[in-house]
Amino acid sequence: MTVFACILLLPSLTIGLLAYLSAKDEIGSKIRASAMDNLQMLNSTINDKMDAKVHDMSYFSKVFNASFYRPEQIPLLIAKLEQYVGLHPDVMVAYIGTAEGQMFLSPLQELPAGFDPRQRPWYEDAMKQPGKAVITDPYVTASTGEVVVSVVQMLEDRSGVFGIDINLKHILEFTKLAKIGSEGYTFILDKNRKVVVHPQIASGTESTESHFDPMYANAQGEFSYSDEGADKHMVFYTNESTGWKLAGSMFQSEVEQSTQGIFNTTALVVAAALLLGALAAYLFMRSFLGPLREMRSAAQKISEGNLTETITIRSRDELGELAGAFNRMSANLREVIARVSGNMELLASSAEQLTVGAKETGHATEQIVNIIQEVASGSDRQVQSVGSSAQAMKEMTTSVQHVAANTSDAAASAVQTLEKSREGNQAADTAVEQMKSIQAAVSGLAGVVQGLGARSDEIGKISGMISAIANQTNLLALNAAIEAARVGEQGKGFAVVAAEVRKLAEQSAASSKGIEELVSHIQSETRQAIGTMEVAVQEVADGIVAVQTAGDKFEDINRSVNDVAGQIEQVSAAVQQIAASVEQVSYSIDQVAGIADATAAGTETVSAATEQQLASMQEMSHSAASLNEMAQELKAITAKFQV
Repeated sequence: MTVFACILLLPSLTIGLLAYLSAKDEIGSKIRASAMDNLQMLNSTINDKMDAKVHDMSYFSKVFNASFYRPEQIPLLIAKLEQYVGLHPDVMVAYIGTAEGQMFLSPLQELPAGFDPRQRPWYEDAMKQPGKAVITDPYVTASTGEVVVSVVQMLEDRSGVFGIDINLKHILEFTKLAKIGSEGYTFILDKNRKVVVHPQIASGTESTESHFDPMYANAQGEFSYSDEGADKHMVFYTNESTGWKLAGSMFQSEVEQSTQGIFNTTALVVAAALLLGALAAYLFMRSFLGPLREMRSAAQKISEGNLTETITIRSRDELGELAGAFNRMSANLREVIARVSGNMELLASSAEQLTVGAKETGHATEQIVNIIQEVASGSDRQVQSVGSSAQAMKEMTTSVQHVAANTSDAAASAVQTLEKSREGNQAADTAVEQMKSIQAAVSGLAGVVQGLGARSDEIGKISGMISAIANQTNLLALNAAIEAARVGEQGKGFAVVAAEVRKLAEQSAASSKGIEELVSHIQSETRQAIGTMEVAVQEVADGIVAVQTAGDKFEDINRSVNDVAGQIEQVSAAVQQIAASVEQVSYSIDQVAGIADATAAGTETVSAATEQQLASMQEMSHSAASLNEMAQELKAITAKFQV
């Protein structure tokens, strides 16, 4: 029952709680969105009013100039100011303060004695920001108590400042009319935390409460706070033109009050669902527990031995199927007990006969065991004799196999020696051919070197002729220089040419001398090469003779190795025949030994089997006795059941 209560209670409470929280969040979001919409509308109203006045400031700062301050132009100036004030009902005063300390305003007002506009904060702020309209902080007028803000701008020719005082009555009324929820409100603070409009705080009052601090930390946002013990939520927005903080405050209790109806409805729905669920659970448990109690009673009777008990089937559901299965189980048990009772007498009689037969078979088996043990003893002695013969033949076989292996190795070595001898003979023939090729190459190289020596001699002769020509040219150049000196000034050019020719002759002589030295070295080295070549030719001829002699020796070795290899092959064949015969004898003895072992093993197996059979017959006798006792006990147990 507890499980059904949890199944009903948990989903209902969860759905109700989620619905209530979702509705609460949705209503809170709508109220906050409505507050932000009101702030946006208020921000647009302020921007529209201030943007228009800033545009007017830009226009009149260009229209008004120092020429309007002349006495004949002052009436025109006053008329323009009156016209502007008349066209704009929210403008309380329009004025111009000049750089000479004059003050023109409309409507006309009596100013304090010694009033100098240049010393006023609005004049100083405008002069510090040329070409830009300056919006002052709101203030409360002493005469009317109304909230006013001034908009001023320096004239383009820097001759003064034009300004207007704007009544914020329209903005204040709009702010007071903007409601958030049923009890929430909107308010405006300036950038210095002074109240512009607030339903509970007087305008111009400085707001020192700490819950206003988050408004000056960000340009816009929302936060929750507590004020005078009440939980509130605030949304705020910053007007870019004035720097004012536009805010809307609402009570958290409004959200809870708005969702109270949803909470009550959800509670009623959950309660109704619980009642209906409890009723359905009661009816279900009632229809479920009745058949279970009946089946429990029947099972109790069956456990006491009464198998005649049955259950009435009243439905076709799972409980009906369970009752049918219970009745079938009871019927099957009655049938089993009846069959067991009928077979008890037969089982007891068979157990007694089995006990008698087992005892007789045990005596016969004991006699067979004694005979088989004697046969097994003789088989063991036969196996030992055959084993000794087999061991001796195995040792002989091993020795013959060693001899055959050694003979085979010798034959293989002889074949390898013969092959190596043939390879050596071929290598000697190859070496002879190569030595002959080397002899021919060296002879040709000697001829080339001799020809090189002859060419070197010719080069030496040519170099000598070049040297003689160079000496003669040098002598001719010297004579030409002497003749040019005798001619005087006209022979200077010829003297220069003769000097150059002389230098060339000297260079040719030097080069010719170098060539003679190189040719001399080449001739000397050529003679040495010719001598070396002659020695090499002789050495090659000697090598050819030595290699041919080695080839003849290899031929002798080949013939000897061929003879030895043939003899070794004959010996190897004979040894292999002996080894084959010994292996055949050893194999036959092994077969005899195997048969003897098998016979001994068989007798031992038969002996073990007969002993095991004897033990089995003894165990069968005990089992038959136990089976008889169990049959009697089972008969007593089945007697307890009523079938």
